[in-house]
Amino acid sequence: MVPQSLEDFQSVMDYSAVMNLNSAYLLGEIGAGDFYLKDETWNALSSPWVKNAYNWQKDIFQGSQSDIWNRMYEKVLYCNIVLEGLARNKDDIYDIKGYNDVRGQALFWRSYSFYQLAQFFCAAYDKQNLEGIIGLPLRLESDIDQKVQQSTLQQTYNKIVENLLEAEELLKDDKPSVYGTYFKSRPSKIALRALLSRVYLQMQDYSGAKEYAQKVLSMQSELLDYNKVAVKPAMEYSFDFFGATNPEVLLYDVMFYNNVIAQSRLIVDSVLLRSYQEHDLRKERFFTSTNGGDTTFRGSYNGNVDLHGFITLPEVYLTLAESSVRTDDLIKAKDVMNVFLSKRYANGSARDISSLDKGTLLDFILQERRKELVFRGVRWQDLRRLNLEPQFERTITRNIEGTVYTLLPNSSKFIYPLPEDEVILNGYKQVQR
Repeated sequence: MVPQSLEDFQSVMDYSAVMNLNSAYLLGEIGAGDFYLKDETWNALSSPWVKNAYNWQKDIFQGSQSDIWNRMYEKVLYCNIVLEGLARNKDDIYDIKGYNDVRGQALFWRSYSFYQLAQFFCAAYDKQNLEGIIGLPLRLESDIDQKVQQSTLQQTYNKIVENLLEAEELLKDDKPSVYGTYFKSRPSKIALRALLSRVYLQMQDYSGAKEYAQKVLSMQSELLDYNKVAVKPAMEYSFDFFGATNPEVLLYDVMFYNNVIAQSRLIVDSVLLRSYQEHDLRKERFFTSTNGGDTTFRGSYNGNVDLHGFITLPEVYLTLAESSVRTDDLIKAKDVMNVFLSKRYANGSARDISSLDKGTLLDFILQERRKELVFRGVRWQDLRRLNLEPQFERTITRNIEGTVYTLLPNSSKFIYPLPEDEVILNGYKQVQR
């Protein structure tokens, strides 16, 4: 049945199996260096592309299609169907607010899908070096037979921002609501503003990132107080299933799943683990010991093995703090961080940051960002943008059966190769890794 009514179009946007599942951030988690696998676990992986992504091989997909690429463009297709259908049936829809809200949802999901794809299949956004940099195929119509050429990277980000700014005017002002029984599935104005703060941060537009982070916190600012979050027994997940009652979750969005992230396989990087100080309450809530004595992750806000990829309020706090430092508003940054730290460290034990200078404060905020946003799809994005600044460059290594693999800062391996079928069918320029 072809959707025609407003209810039909909302039902398409509410199809959570497409819209709220299978976000692309798993691609980054596999290669970001926050965990490692034992040799026997790596050898037992059944997905060749996962093994190739884990040690940053030149050819990730080996001629096969990419399920993640396909799923993201499936979301884009659904959004285009809704946008075209709304335009076609506009004269027959009398609920203007409802019409605008559904259109805003479609623009949101399409932009968010493009943004995720850009973090893996495009170069990092470097505002000093955009000339000739290839972007995404921006599919803006539902005709799957239409040939769409690659845009430039600037055009890709322009379209993301342009559509999000339009959607901001369309979405309802309501806070995220629990749709159905379990989760917050529909985009809201606050979720959109949180996404814009992330996009602007990636674009090194720190004034924009600061503005939109402030807008979010003016609407909702409640953080979980980890002093009041009980420590669960070993191998139990720390947070409620789907995070429906978690005030920090702004939108339900789950990463594409592969068993590489299962508790029985994933071993947390020891350097990362040691960065959590004695009174840091996140250590016990994010991590636990397996029966074999290894440390694994249990801190997903989905309350299960699925990793949550969308922006939560803690990320907004950290984005506001970082962008405030970068725009020379150190007082604002310290005020924001003091609120944040009070909810993550044992009462009265948070570090006194009042005397930190700009450089030391920025280092500290970025350290807290890594510790807070672990396994939320953020680390890969942060590595890409921070590697553009020499003082923040990071080299990642992995040892597999005695062979050391290295991912250097600003390596072309931070860009995933396009699926070969897309290159052949559409003549896209392939990434040289």
